[in-house]
Amino acid sequence: MLYLGAGVAGIYNVAALPEVRRQGIGSALTVAPLLQARAWGYHIGTLQSTPMGLHLYHRLGFREYCTFHAYFWQEES
Repeated sequence: MLYLGAGVAGIYNVAALPEVRRQGIGSALTVAPLLQARAWGYHIGTLQSTPMGLHLYHRLGFREYCTFHAYFWQEES
């Protein structure tokens, strides 16, 4: 998913099925929308990554600027 706002192109929800990983799908799903955003005049790209995707994003040139922690509340039954 590509989200455009405040001059920033955000990439979210990139995923590939386990049986087709390491075939360039994640790279293509990340780079294609960023190239389109660049054509529209955007010059900053952001994303959030799982530990599984960190190597891919580092290889594509992304740098880690901060870490977010997600906490989920589950109502007791």
